[in-house]
Amino acid sequence: MAKKSKSKPTPAHDAWRNFLLFCEHQETSQQVYRGVGSVDYTLVSKVGRSASYSEQKERNVFRLFEARSQLYHSIQGLSNLDKLVLAQHHGLPTRLLDWTTSPLAAAYFAVADEPDPKHNEDMAIYHLRTKAADYTSKATDAFSIKEVKLFLPNFVSPRIAAQSGLFSVHPEPTKAWDDPRIKKYTITAASRMFFRRKLHYLGINAFRLFPNLDGLARTLRWQYERGIELWHVS
Repeated sequence: MAKKSKSKPTPAHDAWRNFLLFCEHQETSQQVYRGVGSVDYTLVSKVGRSASYSEQKERNVFRLFEARSQLYHSIQGLSNLDKLVLAQHHGLPTRLLDWTTSPLAAAYFAVADEPDPKHNEDMAIYHLRTKAADYTSKATDAFSIKEVKLFLPNFVSPRIAAQSGLFSVHPEPTKAWDDPRIKKYTITAASRMFFRRKLHYLGINAFRLFPNLDGLARTLRWQYERGIELWHVS
C-alpha cells in the first residue's frame, strides 16, 4: 500500500519554526519584548508621536487625568509611574511604552491587527536583554528621569498581569529609543495569519491577554470570521 506523501512545508511553516527556535534561544528571564505591527515602527512613545507635542501639554493632560480619574478609580497610594500606567491603560497618550517578558505575547501584538490589503507590511518584535541598571524604582517621578528606564508596575489592571507587562519611560518622548543592545526579529507579512492561528492554538489570544468580556468577544469574533473551530456548548 502506497504511503501518503507529506505536504511540503510552506514559507509560513518555516517562519513559525524559526520563531520557535528564536524563543528557545531566549534562556534568561531578563529578556523583554515589544511586538509592533510594522517593521518600520520605531520605539517612540505615543505622546511623542504628535506633531504638536510639548512637555507642558503632556503634563497638563496628565494632571487632568489625575484630578478627574478619581471619579471612577481609586488612585490613592499609587505612585506617579503607576498613575501613568493606569492612564495609558485607558488610552491616554503617555511617555511610556509597553513591553512584555513573553515572546509569545509580543508575537501576538505584532500580528493581531488585520492587514491593510493595499499595504501589508512585515511585522517585528523588539527584544532586549536587560540588566539591573536598566530599571528604576516605581517611586521615581516619571518627569524627573533623565534617561530611558524600565520598571515593573503594580498590577493596576488584570491586563498587565495577563500580558506579563512592564514599561519603559522615555524622558524625550519624541526621540526613538536607539540602544545598540536592542535587536529586532522580523515576522513576514505572508505569515501573519498562520502565526495568529498558531498562537491561538497555544492559548495566546485576545481572551488570554485582555481578560474581560471585550477580550472574549474579540476572540470569538475572530474565530467566527476566520472559520476557526469553536467549542460546542450544550
